[in-house]
Amino acid sequence: MVHLVGEDVDDRGAAGWQRQDGRDDFGRDGKRANSVQRRQFVDRRELNIGQTIACVSYQITDVNYLREYFCNNPDQVLVARLTADKPGAYSGSIELADMHKASIASGGNLLTASGSLSSGLRYESQVLVLNEGGVIKADTNKIEMNGCNSLTILLVAGTDYAASYTNSPK
Repeated sequence: MVHLVGEDVDDRGAAGWQRQDGRDDFGRDGKRANSVQRRQFVDRRELNIGQTIACVSYQITDVNYLREYFCNNPDQVLVARLTADKPGAYSGSIELADMHKASIASGGNLLTASGSLSSGLRYESQVLVLNEGGVIKADTNKIEMNGCNSLTILLVAGTDYAASYTNSPK
């Protein structure tokens, strides 16, 4: 799971994605917006089947945010594009977490989780963070971002599963 933690907005309840642990399905767990920001929250969601893009746009105080998502099956990638109409709107961190306690490595703008299941099936997921403006740096299992104008996040995952009778999982 990818966790976005930021100062830009706390839209956990307003976006309708909040789970019991306070994180949304995309993993956002930001600082609480003050009550003025929460009152000025405007939300719009779109799904463009023709272009296979899902969008969420919202406004907090005087900043308009847009999140665009799409998946590409041939390339096996999930892409999230986060933009804002004010420079430096994104600060915080992006964290990669794994339900099976995989080892997490970070370097530059890449996070990698590698592990194996009790069946012997090995897996890996990677998150690549591309920023426009601002600064990003790797720190243990997360990427810190400060003053970014926009972010593009690419998530890929794979296993060593082979669908054949001779190479069945252990």
